[in-house]
Amino acid sequence: MTLIKKLLQKLFREELDIHQRLLNLILSAAFVGGIVSLTATILLHDYLTALVTAVLLLVVFLALYLSVFHNQTQIATILITSMANMVIFPWMYFCSGGSYSSMPIWFVMGLIFTWLILKGPICYVMYALNLAAMIGCIIIGIRYPELIVELPAGFMEKDIIQ
Repeated sequence: MTLIKKLLQKLFREELDIHQRLLNLILSAAFVGGIVSLTATILLHDYLTALVTAVLLLVVFLALYLSVFHNQTQIATILITSMANMVIFPWMYFCSGGSYSSMPIWFVMGLIFTWLILKGPICYVMYALNLAAMIGCIIIGIRYPELIVELPAGFMEKDIIQ
């Protein structure tokens, strides 16, 4: 049996409920996509965003590890939604163009992820906190535009495609 086949069996084994399988799928895709994004960001010589992406990759890896090897789905989900939506995405929002970048898309994806993965009252609490972080970033960016690092001409399209 190949390593990839073993890994896929561990990620999506039968005894896992649909939420944990979905979490594992999303985190796996985020990890692979994050590696591609980190590579592209480095090639574009945007080292600050690369640093932020690397931190997010570490958080994604930790959440995936907690979910797959320790069945700590709730902790993994709270970790990834709080770190991504309330720390990393706001940091990236201000470091890479604010509303004139791909970050609004990532904020929305973070809200959808929270809604899909968490269950019960914690879902509503995390969703409200994540939404407040997104709205706060937008309001601060409007009131204090000097806090937003502008993207160079032509970079926004590359950022969105990436």
